[in-house]
Amino acid sequence: MFGIDPLFSPLKPVRREVKPESYPCRIDVKLGAMEYPVYIGTGLLSTVGTVARGTVAGRRAALVTEPLVAAHYEGMVAESLRAAGFQTETLLVPEGEAAKRLSVIEKLYHRALAMGLKRDDLVVALGGGTVGDAAGFFAATYLRGVPFLQLPTTLLAQVDSSVGGKVGVNLDEGKNLVGAFYQPRAVVTDPAALRSLPVREVRAGLAEVIKCGILGDRALFSRLERWPESGEQLWPNEHELCFALSSAIRVKAEVVARDERESGPRMVLNLGHTAGHAVETVTKFGPVRHGEAVAYGLAVATRLAVSLRICPDEEGARVFRILRRFKLPSRREELPARVGVDELVAALDRDKKVRQGRVLWVLPRRIGEVLLTAKVPLELVRECL
Repeated sequence: MFGIDPLFSPLKPVRREVKPESYPCRIDVKLGAMEYPVYIGTGLLSTVGTVARGTVAGRRAALVTEPLVAAHYEGMVAESLRAAGFQTETLLVPEGEAAKRLSVIEKLYHRALAMGLKRDDLVVALGGGTVGDAAGFFAATYLRGVPFLQLPTTLLAQVDSSVGGKVGVNLDEGKNLVGAFYQPRAVVTDPAALRSLPVREVRAGLAEVIKCGILGDRALFSRLERWPESGEQLWPNEHELCFALSSAIRVKAEVVARDERESGPRMVLNLGHTAGHAVETVTKFGPVRHGEAVAYGLAVATRLAVSLRICPDEEGARVFRILRRFKLPSRREELPARVGVDELVAALDRDKKVRQGRVLWVLPRRIGEVLLTAKVPLELVRECL
């Protein structure tokens, strides 16, 4: 079924150079007859009302966010929505993975009914990936579907979870085991939101940017190799940050356009997530940030690929160097929580990516090209974990 062969040919080069005057910019995610825009630019959160007004016929908006994000941006976004004619109510969810519980979604249903939210109204997801996942699942299932906007405020959400329409919640047994494919009407990505993030949060988000470089953009990966190694602001300047955001989003958009519902090619986006999700499951979605788990997963996938002679040693070394450059975990001992190999192996068996009893791995062939395979010996997996 799946062998040591590329599932599809390498992604075409996404972008080689971007002129400074290219921002704000728009990237269209094209899904057959449907498409939606991703807007990227500093200060765009204050224009959300204009985007929303051109998106839906209704005039009620449920603004779903969490307390820390609300303290920074809820006032600005709510004001923009109200100025555009929307009756807006803010619905708070817990911080972090605690937002992605069915009990939280049920409370959102009751709040939406109380405010009179209809099928032609709007759900607005303001926050990181967990808020986007929870609000998106709420929008997908309330009244069998209400339009929603994604306003990602973390680097991780901006380059990954806000684009592609995967929404869902966790169960105790694993991450994202209940969910749907439900595309937003638009995504508004404002790099200014990253200024309020702790350095650790930004570093974690860089793992997904690095992943996109490995998947399909050698130029992006090379640019990241020249970014600063330390400091309160990891990116050299705003232009470089916008370049990284737009390049990573273009990779994600191209893959999603080929395979909206993850029947084949889209599975490559799970690079780093096989071992990464196992870490999150074992640690109960607590002390390890998603990006940190993905970074460790990238290291595991690279070790597997080098060991299987799929990836040249020098290309694998680049992956390990860039993880060290941004102080991201590449070994189990570097994770901010103790996890055992036996626990990780058990969690792998419960992952959504298991097919016919075998774990599907996305492995790098070189920077810019990956393959999908289930032919990885368990003994080697244990060694690389």
